[in-house]
Amino acid sequence: MRLAVDAAMATPRAGGVGNYAMRIIAALASRNYLDVVALVPGFAAGYVELPPRTDGFRVEIVPADKSPGEGFYDRRARWEQDILPRHLDGSDREAFFGPAFMAPCDWPGPKVVTVHDLAFERSASYNTPESTAYHATWAPRCAREAAAVLAVSHYTRADIADLWGICKGVHVTHLAPCVDAPDSGAEDSARRVADAFSLTPPFALFVGDRFPRKNIRRLMAAITREESFGPAFPLVMTLPASEELTALAQQENASDHIRPIGRCPSDLLPHLYRTATFLVYPSLFEGFGLPPLEAMTCGTAVAATSAGAVPEVLQDNAVYFEPRDVDSIATGLGLLARDPSVRESLAERGSAHAARFSWERTAEQTVRAIQQSVAL
Repeated sequence: MRLAVDAAMATPRAGGVGNYAMRIIAALASRNYLDVVALVPGFAAGYVELPPRTDGFRVEIVPADKSPGEGFYDRRARWEQDILPRHLDGSDREAFFGPAFMAPCDWPGPKVVTVHDLAFERSASYNTPESTAYHATWAPRCAREAAAVLAVSHYTRADIADLWGICKGVHVTHLAPCVDAPDSGAEDSARRVADAFSLTPPFALFVGDRFPRKNIRRLMAAITREESFGPAFPLVMTLPASEELTALAQQENASDHIRPIGRCPSDLLPHLYRTATFLVYPSLFEGFGLPPLEAMTCGTAVAATSAGAVPEVLQDNAVYFEPRDVDSIATGLGLLARDPSVRESLAERGSAHAARFSWERTAEQTVRAIQQSVAL
């Protein structure tokens, strides 16, 4: 099968969607029965991360310069809906795969798209206005015109049926951790983290971005509550220090409780997960939720939101809290901060649970859905 893949978002800079795109493209590239071309716009050529060329996999850089004053989402829409269909016209590709919601609507061949969540449909406040407008405009149209839709959870599949009325041709393809447990011991991980960030346990860890649905304000309010934990037990955040973050911490009296360290390099992230006393994941809405599953992979306990698909993914292997209730968040954090036996039990169970997820399975399900779309 001759497959074209949109690789514009295949970068860790794009968060969970970017990590998924990198992993699934690598998995497709490894299958010698596929002929895969990854299409990369010129403006993304410097930061996408793709596997090396093989007989069955190659990368095409498609001319697509950034226009003056053009925003990120305008650039994406121009790439997906103008440049891509023109580039694909007359090509020998039998199908197109869009791992980040979108596909070229004007290309007549069979298309498969992955839908990660419908946060932009559930609430305009979950993401930035630009992100919400872009996804609400294009994602439902791309899904309706696709021969198959991949939903990253049963929760997301139910949302697709409920909000878009699409029930046929929707396949659930769970994701898998984008990190592996470190081969070396915990002492080596702790040393690496200390050297890189001057961090030593105990500390709680937040891994994510600053989208409003990540619920950072309530998290900061929670860590100042008596039932949570004090400044001697900081919250380490993989966010850069900024005026916005500083102002938010000051408003919540949490300045002494947080430690922003910026984006953690991918080779250090497993060691940071392992060294953390526990991970906290307070999102208001998630279509899957990779960081808590990755923390479990590295043997770390998790306190997590009860919202969205997260309970589906983590099952009974985490401490859950109500993400809109600051007291509930604080109680969950305090339990893990103060009770080593709970942390140890969750870490052991979580590690075994995370091992059930694999990119091999995700890739096989993805290929099957694409092959079925071509056969229609």
